[in-house]
Amino acid sequence: MEVSNSKMLVKNIITNVSKHKCHFEWRINGISAYLDTFDNEIGDDGERTLYSPTFTSGSAVGDKWCLEMTVNDERFIDKTVIIELDSVGSFNLGVRIQFTSFILDNEYQEKERIDCDQILNQSDYLDFAIVIPTNELMQNKNKFMFNDTLTIGAELTLVDITSSCLDNALSFGPKRQRITDEYIDLLKKEQDTDVVIKVDDKIFKAHRAILMARCPDLFKLFPTRKDGTEIEGEITIPDMDPGTFDTILQFIYTDEVNDLDGNAENLFTAANKLKLKKLRQMCLQSLLKSLTCQSAPRLFKFAYDYNLSEILDFIANYIVSNADKVNDTPENQTFIKLNPSMVNILLQKCVNLKVDGTWIFSG
Repeated sequence: MEVSNSKMLVKNIITNVSKHKCHFEWRINGISAYLDTFDNEIGDDGERTLYSPTFTSGSAVGDKWCLEMTVNDERFIDKTVIIELDSVGSFNLGVRIQFTSFILDNEYQEKERIDCDQILNQSDYLDFAIVIPTNELMQNKNKFMFNDTLTIGAELTLVDITSSCLDNALSFGPKRQRITDEYIDLLKKEQDTDVVIKVDDKIFKAHRAILMARCPDLFKLFPTRKDGTEIEGEITIPDMDPGTFDTILQFIYTDEVNDLDGNAENLFTAANKLKLKKLRQMCLQSLLKSLTCQSAPRLFKFAYDYNLSEILDFIANYIVSNADKVNDTPENQTFIKLNPSMVNILLQKCVNLKVDGTWIFSG
């Protein structure tokens, strides 16, 4: 009797689903002049459509997008402003996109919000848009176009699905870690550390090579000999609490921050001191998200003290446009007493913007 041996080839199909998300803001200054230009005519597409700079989710499919603002679109009888998403160039389609677009008003709140969720194929048309009558924008100019600027926000999530076939999958090892996971393991386990940093009464151990690559200004604090060779020892970071520095180290090692919104001011101070530009920008975005009538005076002082021109004017405009509400807060009364020079700046802003019927500060 002849016995034959048989082998079964096992194929494993692996499907990877990854999400890539980006937030984009498009500010159009002098918007009223643009709307007035097309008040009585409908030009061709080149004359009546504005295009934002391109942005991407950063996915492997190479997607690129832009926002379009069209005035007096011929699809509508009434004069309208249409804000749409459009793909730029060619990339691998068949991906799912989740898209949200909105207008940010003078209180940095989302208005005229639209949402969509669809699989985008070659022949698909992105049939969703913010549609708002031109006269509605003009009648609510102080709300939608504060300081003659229209701010359009967009959030795009691209879901990328890829499949691959693997033979003999059982021979494969454990799940591959991200390099940042390996870095944070090095930090937590204090494995092969070669520098010591003292903050207040707490000791942190780290790696020269990572500090040199990710935070040169922190690395430069460590002493060296005249010939440039390194000297073993420790440094002390003054004027910083250990909790904040612990978060700074985590950012240096992982490029991520947990609970940013709860500690944005302290983290900004540290990031500014150590010239961590990305973390600095993340903190500024977090501060703007926390802007309310109660927090506005404190954030204005913070922006003034650090000469943050990128957010100072926005916060000042917010205070002026919400003068009656800001004036009623205890925080504002304290602000007035302690910061007379800053009050003068806001009073001048009131004059420049001609805020009718509202006196921003009452003693």
